[in-house]
Amino acid sequence: MDLDSDIYPNEFNENINAKFSAWGFVKVTGDDFYVETDSGKLLKAEQKSSIFQVKEGTRVFLRFDIPAENSSNSYDALKSNAYTYVVKIGVLIAVDFDKIMNVGINSDEIYPEKSGYVKLNGMGISSHYLNLEASFNPTGYGKHVFKLVYDETHQVANSPIVLELIDTSSSEKEPFEHLSKKLLSFDINSLGLRPTNSEGKILFALVVNRGTEWEKKYNLVYEP
Repeated sequence: MDLDSDIYPNEFNENINAKFSAWGFVKVTGDDFYVETDSGKLLKAEQKSSIFQVKEGTRVFLRFDIPAENSSNSYDALKSNAYTYVVKIGVLIAVDFDKIMNVGINSDEIYPEKSGYVKLNGMGISSHYLNLEASFNPTGYGKHVFKLVYDETHQVANSPIVLELIDTSSSEKEPFEHLSKKLLSFDINSLGLRPTNSEGKILFALVVNRGTEWEKKYNLVYEP
């Protein structure tokens, strides 16, 4: 079945009886809701919106099953509302969603002052969205805000485009014994990039913990 090609966050794989996964955005219609996936499929949830307390426009990661095709309820919903599938959702997780932050010579945006420890557990690209599972130090009481930063001064000609993932809510450079986790998505198209090679692909080098002993770089390929 041609569903979205997605990462599978480690903590959500265990003990979940669901065959498929996808990334997308929530659409609410009264007490019902559906998810428009990154590949354009419309997944109508069997459950009511109040069960998950979902909000219109929220980006989500979901794991789900597709009921038997001979279900009369599923057939009626597909026929009357043009949904791709009626699904039973096992996991629905709100994802922090943002554009890529552009700082440097030709931008008014300022590089974040704070940059706490970040660990990447998984990553992938669906449509034009870069999806990440990140671990971080659980400091303070407020929501941790992450930025994916494109800095012109860090770019090298004929090389992968460098992006740095930053936890702007923490200044702790060393990892704590116990870390929190969060799902993140960033809109690649927000940068208006052009292909970096003759094959029409854009190559990325994703950096975390720059300038520390925990600095790591991950390579990704995006095909617009």
